[in-house]
Amino acid sequence: MPYLWVRSLEAAGAAYARMAEDVVTRAGIREALVEQDGQWAILAETTA
Repeated sequence: MPYLWVRSLEAAGAAYARMAEDVVTRAGIREALVEQDGQWAILAETTA
């Protein structure tokens, strides 16, 4: 499953049909599990 760093989860997530989960990890990284046509990916929002 691809793990992609993005500047904005909202902007990048708009390209996917479904955002299944949106969490903040213990390390303070905001991640989202997204799906498009049966393909899944994890988007991670950069903090800088």
